[in-house]
Amino acid sequence: MFSFRPKYALLAIAFFVIEVLIAIYVHDSFVRPFVGDYLVVFLVYCFVRAFFNINYLKAAVGVLLFSYLIETLQYFQFVQRVGLAKYKIMAIVLGTSFEWYDMLAYTLGFITIILIEYRRGRSVEIYPKTRHLNTSVMTDFVDKNSIVRKVWSNPDVILFIFAGSAAEFALNKAVDWLYFTGKIPSDPLGRLFSTVRYAQMIVFSDTETAHKTIDKINGIHQGVEQSRGARIPDWAYRDVLYMLVDYSITAYELLERKLEPEEKQELFRVFQEVGQRMGLKDLPQNHESWLPSREKHLQEDLLNGNYTADLFQQYKKHLGTARYLILLECQKLVVPARVSHLLNFGSSFTAKTLLKLYLLSRQLKADKLVKHFLLPAEYSDQIRDLDYNQAAKARQKEAGNLVAQF
Repeated sequence: MFSFRPKYALLAIAFFVIEVLIAIYVHDSFVRPFVGDYLVVFLVYCFVRAFFNINYLKAAVGVLLFSYLIETLQYFQFVQRVGLAKYKIMAIVLGTSFEWYDMLAYTLGFITIILIEYRRGRSVEIYPKTRHLNTSVMTDFVDKNSIVRKVWSNPDVILFIFAGSAAEFALNKAVDWLYFTGKIPSDPLGRLFSTVRYAQMIVFSDTETAHKTIDKINGIHQGVEQSRGARIPDWAYRDVLYMLVDYSITAYELLERKLEPEEKQELFRVFQEVGQRMGLKDLPQNHESWLPSREKHLQEDLLNGNYTADLFQQYKKHLGTARYLILLECQKLVVPARVSHLLNFGSSFTAKTLLKLYLLSRQLKADKLVKHFLLPAEYSDQIRDLDYNQAAKARQKEAGNLVAQF
């Protein structure tokens, strides 16, 4: 519920300053009484949105109803009746005189907020429990032009993201939770593709579906916690989010191009929102403040222990020796220095050479053939679906063919 948004906090402060200036310096019959009441709706709305993670429509309606309540109390001379008129601050805050123009000002402020937020692409949910009347306007959890969608629709980038994550997972002090369910050791590749599906369901869905997916993930984790009779520590959840941010940036820059600072911030913002939905506390506010937090986690939360060796043995068992060696070289290209040191990775000369050869195969349009030989055949469908845009087109084509048959 609680979620601090600096942008809305700054706007609330700005509107507060404007209201104070109006109160001190403006003494006319329009700006002070009408514009002041119009802007106070923005002030209260921005304050609510700065500290509470609720849908903008619910926030705006709540502020409007609150404004109507205050004006109604003025109509019944509430301040005078309960003896608060002698307290100047209470008299100013609650008001002492009712005006229909004030109600109009509040309403216009509410309408303006709705129009602004709607155009900014915020999600709208009206009457979410109504069965027969659906007036919801569905918006994307991640903008269609966002760098996040480019990253998570690129199969090569995704494979490198999870190559790096596989290395770091093996070092994480909370890796015993992966062993409790047995899914990672028994089928690490299947777990990889399952995680990708969840990630893409979040990135490529509307906001409501993305939230339901995150809630489902939370539910799965809670079930594991109940079975074990313990709680997964918050820092372990943060570690996973930090890995996704870090390797998304590193893998994309390795294979495609350098990202601009605002693109890195966008990647961080999306996963920050995922973390907030999961109820995680103490998340950094931006990419810049995330960097030292990420380094702190790398120093404090990683350990080369018994689980590390066993998990890498499982990778080798399921991949085979040749593919396993290639995995190690891929990991050398993306993992942070701390991970590389703990795993004794050494030189990345071979890895860089293999990468150049693979990038050359992409230019020659032979990369699919290379991946066909490098990746296990039993996962060919899942590997194909990593390219989310192509998979979506294939599903649309298949659906069209089914319709044509009827």
